[in-house]
Amino acid sequence: MLLAAILVLAAGLRFTAIGSKSFWADEAYSAFVAAHTPRDIVTLTAQDDAHPPLYYLLLSLWRHVAGADDAGLRSLGALASVLTVGGAWWVARQLGGSWVGLVTAFLTAVAPFQVLAAQEARMYALLGLLAIASWAALLAAIGSRRIAWFFYVAATALALYTHYFAFLIIFGQAIFVVSTARRSVRTWVFSQGAIFVLFLPWLGRFLATATAGRGWPFLRLPLEATTVTSLLGLLSFGGHVFGFAGWFGGGATPLPVQLAILAPFVALAGLGLVGVWHQRRALWFVIGALLAPLAATIAFSLRTNVIYPRYFSFLHVPFAVLLAFGMVHITSYFVPTYRRVALLALGLAFLLASAPVLRDLYFNPTFQVFDWRGAATWLTAEAGPNDVIVVTPEFGRIPFLRYFRGPQLIVGMNPTELNDPKTTEVQGAALNARTRALFQSYAASHDVLWIVTDIGLPPTAFARLVGLLDGIYDRQGAVVFSAIRVYKARRHPLGGVRPGTRRGTVEAFSIAPSRRDLPALPSLRRSPACLTSSGRPGS
Repeated sequence: MLLAAILVLAAGLRFTAIGSKSFWADEAYSAFVAAHTPRDIVTLTAQDDAHPPLYYLLLSLWRHVAGADDAGLRSLGALASVLTVGGAWWVARQLGGSWVGLVTAFLTAVAPFQVLAAQEARMYALLGLLAIASWAALLAAIGSRRIAWFFYVAATALALYTHYFAFLIIFGQAIFVVSTARRSVRTWVFSQGAIFVLFLPWLGRFLATATAGRGWPFLRLPLEATTVTSLLGLLSFGGHVFGFAGWFGGGATPLPVQLAILAPFVALAGLGLVGVWHQRRALWFVIGALLAPLAATIAFSLRTNVIYPRYFSFLHVPFAVLLAFGMVHITSYFVPTYRRVALLALGLAFLLASAPVLRDLYFNPTFQVFDWRGAATWLTAEAGPNDVIVVTPEFGRIPFLRYFRGPQLIVGMNPTELNDPKTTEVQGAALNARTRALFQSYAASHDVLWIVTDIGLPPTAFARLVGLLDGIYDRQGAVVFSAIRVYKARRHPLGGVRPGTRRGTVEAFSIAPSRRDLPALPSLRRSPACLTSSGRPGS
């Protein structure tokens, strides 16, 4: 009965206002990919994405069930997250008994980190579900349920086809099996062989992605102490408040203050370690499912940073297990009559700690970082039919065109920092001249030019773009939609032929049309003179 109530609570938190926020670029990209055929989805992810294809394939099926609107597409992650709560209960119950199971399920149900992942049309909630399914199957298989090995192989292989961080799950499970179930080591090794065979068709693509170092470093937080405390904040109370970094980063609280705020959660986690210390399976589960993946990622990031805190929502369940052991341990000193009351009080304390983030998620408009819906809807009403719209960085076309309704010419442009950081001075000068000539050609027939930017555009690149417009279009103002900005520019009276107009060198140039078209995007309207690219961040 209690578990059913927790699952209902989890569903309510995950489906409430699920479509109220605009998609951001990566969610819109998920919708874009899912609109293709399965064969094209595999091709797109193999060529232009830093992730394997399973989530997109499932989303392409799900859109026919739940709809292709924002709420419908996000509901796949919400459902996966609710099922994760049930999986967390089962695993924790096997490790620590019924109370640990129920407390873990409750902490997972109310965790803002889980809700944030659930309400996003990305693969993180699915990875969390497959991670806990893999661990559940492994525990069952070690417990002499031989058929569970087949479920373990399937769940783990599916996790690898969802996100490459699933290799961290396997790494932690290797530690767990060697430390707690040596009789099963041989069978586990055979199961890894089966997983390897299942993943073999995608292995080449994974190796290419890993060696290419896909992703844009300037969009990632640098590896420093606050990176770890930001992750702890997300795991503990959802981040965002008290100046902590949130789902998209951006924290500004000094490290000593962060440590002070995190102290109660760290202390409870320490009590959890005390609680599992003499329970061998539980201890090594915490090490294998939580500490080992985190330590391995930090060690790797000392060379090449791959850490962005929101990537690690799949670690929340083992973190919740650790906290649940701490809560059960501290209440074990109470007489049975008051033990339930003490657990209830601690559970309410965690709910109160989560409330500020959940409140902002549902009711605070400023919580929405990338309001592409607002920007595109506003521009649909404001832009004239003969205006031209430049979206930069170019990947912003996908969320913009998801919401924009109008006949205007849409042009995507990328700064050279994103398109080709090794651009030489000669190449840059040539691109500079081409881009400026393109703007002059627009000025011949378009009185108004709009520029739509988001946080992915470096400020220096925007300044150089303005330099290219100098003498062709004059900026008249801007409207801000959180991290999205819409600038209006009107044609200069001299139409771009003012004497002495600055042409610039490579130092004054960074914006250039990129080199490849987005494949199969029927709604894309583009100038024949401006080819555009679908370069993806590794997010």
